[in-house]
Amino acid sequence: MLGYFFTKQKCDRCSGSFATGWIQSMHDDLALCMGYKEAETRRSDYLEAVEVESAAVRHGVFNFPGIAETKLVKENIASRT
Repeated sequence: MLGYFFTKQKCDRCSGSFATGWIQSMHDDLALCMGYKEAETRRSDYLEAVEVESAAVRHGVFNFPGIAETKLVKENIASRT
């Protein structure tokens, strides 16, 4: 059985079609249409997201949630100290 991510029919950000393909965001676990993915690559923190995700994969983490989740965790930890 396919996971929830693979059953999505529309872009999580703009509700656009997946007719030309789709991919997971580098920032979180949302499914993006190719048009929105292009927009995501222009974000100022996109290269950071790619580097962090690549490092996670090199360390065996194949379900990395993206830097948005990682930043939230770091902020939560910092607020407790």
